[in-house]
Amino acid sequence: MALHESTERGSRPHRPGERANLHFPTRLALAVALLSLTVAGIATAQSSPGAAPVVAANAPPLAPAISPAISPATSPSATPEKRIYVSPEQLKAMIADAPAAARALILKTPVQFLELMAKVLQEPSILIRLVDKQHALPSDYVPPDLVSLNHHDLTLYKSNLFLRRIALPSLLAMVHASRVAGTDLPIASTYRSYSLQKAIFEWNVSTYGLKEAERESAHPGTSQHQLGTAIDFGDITDAFAKTAGGRWIAQHGWEYGFTISYPQGYEQLTGYMYEPWHYRYIGVPAARMMHDYFDDIQQNLLVFLHDHASAFAALLQ
Repeated sequence: MALHESTERGSRPHRPGERANLHFPTRLALAVALLSLTVAGIATAQSSPGAAPVVAANAPPLAPAISPAISPATSPSATPEKRIYVSPEQLKAMIADAPAAARALILKTPVQFLELMAKVLQEPSILIRLVDKQHALPSDYVPPDLVSLNHHDLTLYKSNLFLRRIALPSLLAMVHASRVAGTDLPIASTYRSYSLQKAIFEWNVSTYGLKEAERESAHPGTSQHQLGTAIDFGDITDAFAKTAGGRWIAQHGWEYGFTISYPQGYEQLTGYMYEPWHYRYIGVPAARMMHDYFDDIQQNLLVFLHDHASAFAALLQ
């Protein structure tokens, strides 16, 4: 583990034209105070419209009349998997409020979409839980499987960083792949307790005012960091996007289940300024769904799943 000093988001250098950042000693003192709060918080159809169901590839046929192009026969040696069975008309109705581009892609390749949806639904639901300015976590929510990153082969900007165990294997694999490619993904911030986020948000309000603070800092309970599956990489500035690591994760992060939460040009949708350093682990199936059908926009995917996952789950067999 390589260890460096850094600060939490909330004391990051500002962009040109914004308020100047605090001097390093002040930021370091804040980081130390916030770190103590962190530890305390942890202690506590490819078919035309009709009646034939659209099902995932390799699913057993529902009836002899089903077209093989829609439900190919299962190989005798294949392990049975859960599938989603839905008619083309049902599927059209279920995705009616998805973004237009996503609807078109789903209807173009419904079998592949339903295969991915089945996989997403069999992952822990917390991975796709919508957490934003309108959907908060309870103040006492603490992930049950937090593990320290101290004793792993990772570059950490400070000690006592914690992540949910479910995300750790993918993180280690992703960092290893980035190093093979000749770069690295240094980690600055991970899990934050409700109390730590409260302190960060209040500091931002007192320093920059409420309006500016709300553009770059979450109210307590509405931060993805409280989930234990969000990571801030690099120096927590826009400059990270232009580093070798920033470019690598932007291209390959989704392959390991990590997706950018606040992309450039989507502040009106996400509620936050561009944050090229902030990635959330949503699992590989959901990340592929986001990449293949939702134009790499995490918020659109998570809103869609928030509204429709239960309906698709009811059709899972």
